[in-house]
Amino acid sequence: TRGKSFSISDNFELAVRKEGISCSNLMTCCKVTEISPGKLKFDGEGFSLYMSYNSKLVRPKIEYIEVNASRLKNYWPEGVTRVILEFFRPGLKGNSVLTFTMAK
Repeated sequence: TRGKSFSISDNFELAVRKEGISCSNLMTCCKVTEISPGKLKFDGEGFSLYMSYNSKLVRPKIEYIEVNASRLKNYWPEGVTRVILEFFRPGLKGNSVLTFTMAK
């Protein structure tokens, strides 16, 4: 929805379910904070976004990563943040939707 929101949809189908954690990763130069279950806030230069997700299916982990490589430090002097979205009880088939909206 131009100027209001955007969504990232992911559909999956597995042949077999193995032990371990299924996850997706988002990388950003924004500062990320958890506002409440089902909602993260991404603060960038001059903007803020909310990301909503289904907290019954997904558990986020937020990791700050310092950038030490001089070539990358030119682009990300403040480092990057990895948002790990861990899926619990994903089943063999399913989907997830992440919806981003402008923070007011």
